[in-house]
Amino acid sequence: MKKIIVAVALMSLISTNVSYALSQETPSQPYKNNGWNHGNKHGWDHGKKLGLKKQLNLTEEQDAKAKQIREQSRDKIKPIFEQIKAEKAKMKELVEQNSSKEVLEKQREKIAGLMKQAKEIHKQNLENFQGILTPEQKTKFEDIKKNKMGKMKAKKGKKFNHKQDKN
Repeated sequence: MKKIIVAVALMSLISTNVSYALSQETPSQPYKNNGWNHGNKHGWDHGKKLGLKKQLNLTEEQDAKAKQIREQSRDKIKPIFEQIKAEKAKMKELVEQNSSKEVLEKQREKIAGLMKQAKEIHKQNLENFQGILTPEQKTKFEDIKKNKMGKMKAKKGKKFNHKQDKN
């Protein structure tokens, strides 16, 4: 049961990090350009400099709406991430104090709830972004997402298999 809770918390953390990454501005220092990652270490920025604007052939109006969607999402998600950070610090203290399983479980649930809120904001952000796209752009965007997810799964599989080989 504990392993399941940890796995769920880890998956929530990963999805939260992705949603936070989606809401961030492109860093001033560019990262490795690997064909997907045009200046953004996270690989996504909803059409800003990534090439989604080019790949999806966004109009200036769509680009402006995408920026507005990003900013609104960031404004909503930022306080939740601050809460998550504070609750994780509290969790660390509870662990160091050897708190009871019940207390730790309650804290895990609190963090998981906040992560769920962040994931919902990310989902809404994605839906809003897709709402400004034409049907052709939506199809192209889905292809881009599937390609990216396939690469992520393949990379995750390699890491998992590598860990298995060590054991």
